[in-house]
Amino acid sequence: MQIELYIIFIICMSHLFQNYSEYERTMFMSAYETITNLEAWEFLKHYNPPENNGFKLESTPEITRIIDEIIKAYGNHSGGSMSRTMHMMQQIAKNNLYENPIS
Repeated sequence: MQIELYIIFIICMSHLFQNYSEYERTMFMSAYETITNLEAWEFLKHYNPPENNGFKLESTPEITRIIDEIIKAYGNHSGGSMSRTMHMMQQIAKNNLYENPIS
């Protein structure tokens, strides 16, 4: 059962990130899976990072927890790639794409 759910997850995520390079797809899929496991989509949906700092310098405990877990799961992030990833995940959250990624 768990393998079947993982296959469905991969298919859904591939659809969301199909226009990106393989490197970016892997990076985004890892973050998506991490945020899903943390059950943090609703928080991210309603969160707005500070204008002058964005996600790079954010110290809100929940954002720090999300970023730390994304780093543990993927590991190859620079400050720029993490910022890009977090902005992508925030767009997914704000547009409710985490609820039904195939639509």
